[in-house]
Amino acid sequence: SIVAERDRAFLKQVLKHASGSTVQTRTVPQESVAYWVDRIAELEAEVEEVLNGEYEDKALRVAEMEATKALNVLEHRDEIYGRPARSWFQTNDEKEASAKRSKHEGPTAARSEPLVVEVVKPKIKR
Repeated sequence: SIVAERDRAFLKQVLKHASGSTVQTRTVPQESVAYWVDRIAELEAEVEEVLNGEYEDKALRVAEMEATKALNVLEHRDEIYGRPARSWFQTNDEKEASAKRSKHEGPTAARSEPLVVEVVKPKIKR
């Protein structure tokens, strides 16, 4: 963990409670910290440029995908629209009736009286 000067009191408490485990302390020179802060700041523009390039590439891929999709729809229009419409094995009325039944029946239904479950233990022959 890297600890700043303002957190040293907290670090001392942690070290007191860390009995039995080895704790190593190291100090990092201020010049080294300053060097890496500058280095990260220098690379920030380059990282921003790479991220923008990736964003543009993604937008291009999406546009190509949509263009391919539109061409396929135009090319295979008769085949696509000639397919039968998808249908569910239940009609809407059957689905609604099933939903109403499951509210009043089933294991999670709201009940006025508590559900009593009898647990039967198997008999062991000795």
